[in-house]
Amino acid sequence: MKDSYPWYASFVNAILEFDRARVSQRVELAHRAIDERIEDLENKGELLSAEEHEAIGDALSELRVLERETAGRPRAAS
Repeated sequence: MKDSYPWYASFVNAILEFDRARVSQRVELAHRAIDERIEDLENKGELLSAEEHEAIGDALSELRVLERETAGRPRAAS
């Protein structure tokens, strides 16, 4: 069911990105997709379902871990 969320593909792309030079860009896109989803629902006067709320929390936690793991580490030579 998670893959039906409009932000989920961006999240998966960030998690699965192997090119260290592109990780931060993918993470930013995932954050933006999540923010857009929340904003879209707010504009419609709707709320996140409990399941999607939990999925977003989990995704944000994983993105933070990914950001910490890639921050400050030297990138592999191309």
